[in-house]
Amino acid sequence: MKKRQFISAVLAVSMLMPLAGCYSDKKGVTEAVDNYMNAIISLDSDEVADLMDDDDGIDDVFASYESACKRNKKFEEVYEIIAESITYEIDSKSIKSSTKDQEASCDVNVFMIDYEDIYEDVKDDDGSIDDYIDALEDADEDQRIEINITLELVMKRDKWVIKDKKLKNLNKICKFFSEVSEFSLIGIPDISKDEFIAALKNAFDLDDDDIYDYEWDDCNQAGAYLNNTNLGYILYDDPDDAIWDLELYIGDCEDEFSGSDSWTWEIDGDEGYLLINNAYYDGFNLYGGCYVKGDMVIMALVYDTDAEQIAMLDEFLDILGLPKP
Repeated sequence: MKKRQFISAVLAVSMLMPLAGCYSDKKGVTEAVDNYMNAIISLDSDEVADLMDDDDGIDDVFASYESACKRNKKFEEVYEIIAESITYEIDSKSIKSSTKDQEASCDVNVFMIDYEDIYEDVKDDDGSIDDYIDALEDADEDQRIEINITLELVMKRDKWVIKDKKLKNLNKICKFFSEVSEFSLIGIPDISKDEFIAALKNAFDLDDDDIYDYEWDDCNQAGAYLNNTNLGYILYDDPDDAIWDLELYIGDCEDEFSGSDSWTWEIDGDEGYLLINNAYYDGFNLYGGCYVKGDMVIMALVYDTDAEQIAMLDEFLDILGLPKP
């Protein structure tokens, strides 16, 4: 009798085991996680939102990324390099899923370039954002960080979606959005008035008669008399006047070129720049920039799209080590 009861119990368990297996969906969970991670790598906030149980707050996660790119379009390249460096491993043994309970979870190991350590190295060398981009592209395989997360999933309209309370895991992966937005690699060099004038003469083939050089009560000024250009150097007694000039020009661009990607700016403390690339204003196409460091302001603009004038301005900026639009 006992033997018969034991056999019956074994048979009952063996019948239940296949049923339990029918509720598992490792393939579906893996596919959902792949889609989610690829959406992050693509920097596609809409796709990320579509793959989540609750998209509330996702715009806030991407806000710092979008703001930084708007402020300086070169950040777009920085973010793309970091995002494209992301790889991940799904621990298949950790996957737990039940289509009956409509719940699942799995462990994911995420790897990406060590953007912060690379930034510190470039910053220590007084590098620019272009130097940072080059350093990211040239990074070695051992310059990577690891992030470990456990993703939870729920079934929604017959498909697995990510359940992320308070977006804890998304913020872990996308921490670089906010951190990179705080990075500043302006790199405006110290430029004397004599160096400015020498660069003018070299790049634009000028002589002394083409140059003005004045001393006023609150500043020194120098520049060039050229048609369709604004090539000037100001050295203020008060550094606050210098950064105020830059902020004024940025405000003008916000009024005139709002929504356009033809201009960009960056300010960090007492230095910054405004770059304009073929922006139409009052009958002219503007190309060039305004550069500030401490008490120094350099304005370098041409008011047409003449290729020769632009080439000379680019040469001028290269001589002085200033960023080009």
